Amino acid sequence: MRREPSPILAYSVLLGLLTALSLIAVLPTNLDYYVLDTGDHGYSTLYHESSLTLYSLKELEKHQAESALLVVGRDRLLDKGELDYVINFSEKGGLAIVFGTPEVILQVLKTLGLDAELEGYVYDPVFNAGDSRIVVAWDTRLNTTLVIDTPFALRLPSTPALAVHPIVYTSNFSFIDEHGDGLYTVGEYLGEVPVGFEIEVGRGFMLIVSAKGVLTNRVLEFNRDWFSAVRAGRSILIDQSWVRPNLLLYMKSLLHGQHGISPFYLAFITLIATVAIIYVARTVYAE
Repeated sequence: MRREPSPILAYSVLLGLLTALSLIAVLPTNLDYYVLDTGDHGYSTLYHESSLTLYSLKELEKHQAESALLVVGRDRLLDKGELDYVINFSEKGGLAIVFGTPEVILQVLKTLGLDAELEGYVYDPVFNAGDSRIVVAWDTRLNTTLVIDTPFALRLPSTPALAVHPIVYTSNFSFIDEHGDGLYTVGEYLGEVPVGFEIEVGRGFMLIVSAKGVLTNRVLEFNRDWFSAVRAGRSILIDQSWVRPNLLLYMKSLLHGQHGISPFYLAFITLIATVAIIYVARTVYAE
């Protein structure tokens, strides 16, 4: 004899699914360079200002390079395919702003044929934003200031394979912390340090900033004028290709729009939940 489907079981499944989805969508995520991270090194502010996210750098092929600006902030290395997409984007006339950890910056430079070396982190006890690691720098090309988070000094080859133009410098009061103790020691370099390099790549450019943050939440407010001048009306594309392999992060990104949870994806998930409930209810049999 068939028993009527159990509404309690069906409602329990629905409640469980909606609770799980709500937690994924609502709980904060502290992850550097993530568009939904509201912390110091997240991208939530930039993302809310009409930026597009790329969950695969292959998507760059769909955009008009000459009218787009790609933001690549990373604390993990790019694979060869990702590097090729970024370089091809620049070669076609695109502008890419790249910043992140020393390992990432050195990898990108090496791919461009520039074997750079890390000299040390840069501190400025005078020209800073309340912390000697949050340094006020000067863009000589645009004649304006910007604030960079945790900059570091690089030694570039004396005869680079590409045209490299140092354009962003720290002040004369900055120093390279060669000993890694966060303090100035007699004998360490003291003076202006180049921390931003414009590199000609085909018909476009890469702006390599040797710092952990330039357009991240902590410093973006200081850099709006600078970024507006660099952007020059281009559309903003944010690299999030490293998010896609993480299913929970990727789902969280899809559930959110730029200004909150996306109604489209909630409707889609609700449809899936409804189908699941019907399936579960119809498979409940009496003994």
